[in-house]
Amino acid sequence: MRIQNLNEDILDNVFAHLSSRDARKLCSVTRMFYAIARRHAIRDVNTSGFRQTVKFCDWMIHDSPDLLPCLWSLRFEFHYATTAESYKVEIDEEEEYESGASRIAELLQRVSNLRVLALHEAELLMAYEPRIATIIASLHRLQELELHDIGSRVLDALHCLQSTPDKMVLAGYTQWQSFASAFIPRRWSVAPMNIYFPSVHALSLQDRRHFPGTDQLASVVPNVVQLEVAVHPLQAMEHFQPVAVTVTMPPGYGHLRMLFAHDRNPRLRYVTTGDFYLPKLGLYDWLPQLQGMW
Repeated sequence: MRIQNLNEDILDNVFAHLSSRDARKLCSVTRMFYAIARRHAIRDVNTSGFRQTVKFCDWMIHDSPDLLPCLWSLRFEFHYATTAESYKVEIDEEEEYESGASRIAELLQRVSNLRVLALHEAELLMAYEPRIATIIASLHRLQELELHDIGSRVLDALHCLQSTPDKMVLAGYTQWQSFASAFIPRRWSVAPMNIYFPSVHALSLQDRRHFPGTDQLASVVPNVVQLEVAVHPLQAMEHFQPVAVTVTMPPGYGHLRMLFAHDRNPRLRYVTTGDFYLPKLGLYDWLPQLQGMW
């Protein structure tokens, strides 16, 4: 039997095992495949710029509203190209940013099955469209939440969060190369917010500027099993006690030796670190010593 002879329900079950990228390729094969695969092609979406994000929101809301229940993962990442002299500014008009933030809010309000959400410039977007904070807080099915640029509005959303994510990625501060860079305060104060996420088992702290100390963060997410940090891994290890730790910046031998110290964290079983400088630092000469410590 040829695959084209299978009924739509069976094809839908088969296509459900494809990645979104493969489903998008399958859409160009035949009209029948397009009609079925388009629902899976939109399951995971990743945008890399503000205008691209707004364009996608417009397309979903106005041209493909029937696909809104199919959206499971949204990653709105704003990456700006840089040169040696200056940053390339993508958005320089407040009216455009405010309008775009409104359309992002409108899309988020309609995606009832969302499991993964990554949002760059979260504090700035919420400043221009306060509904975004309320909408994120009201999402019930989030399993993974990534927010860049933590400020008072993001904290309000976290404080009222109704979902119980298993993974959380937080970046304290990313320089906004736009009109509002200097006007949005960025500060995280744990004590008055009373934030608590016992469901989070995987935590990534990508930029801890304007974050509280690791002792306070550990009280916010007390059940971390997998921890990713860029700097100061020893402080984080002391309070989080994870089973697996990833240090994105390559540490020196002394830091690795203390990471492996059993009395510092008896739960630790896996260590991953950046490898850019490892040949220069002589990791392979350290391995026998490190193995002896563990």
